[in-house]
Amino acid sequence: MLKVTNSKAGWGINFTFEEDDPQGWLNRSLNLGHLENMLTALGDPMQYAQVKATGIEAEEQLRAVSWFADQLTRRQDALIVALRDRGTSWGQLARLVDPDEPEPQRLRSAMQRRYEAGRKRAGLTD
Repeated sequence: MLKVTNSKAGWGINFTFEEDDPQGWLNRSLNLGHLENMLTALGDPMQYAQVKATGIEAEEQLRAVSWFADQLTRRQDALIVALRDRGTSWGQLARLVDPDEPEPQRLRSAMQRRYEAGRKRAGLTD
C-alpha cells in the first residue's frame, strides 16, 4: 500500500515493494534519485520560465521530470487502452484526460491516437 504522510519533520512516502511495485518502477525511481528530484521540481514555484535550482541540480530535475513524463505517458496510454476496451466512450476518455476541455468530443481523434499508441506499446497490434 502506498502512503504519503506530511508532518513537522517533512513529507514521507511509504510503500510495500512487493504489493505496490511488482515490476520495480517505484524502487528504480527512488534508487536513481528521480522521485526526489521530480518532486522538488514540481514544488518549485516556476514563474516566467525561472526555477530556483541551478547547474547540476536543475539538470538532475530535468532528467527526473523527463523520465517520469515518459513513464506516465506510457501508463496513461495503457489506461486509455484498458478503459476503452472495457467500453468507455471516446468522449468520456477525453473528459478524464482533459477535464477542462469544453468540447471533449473534439479530442476524439487524439484519444484514438493515444489508444493506438498504447496498443502498439503493449504488443496488441499486428
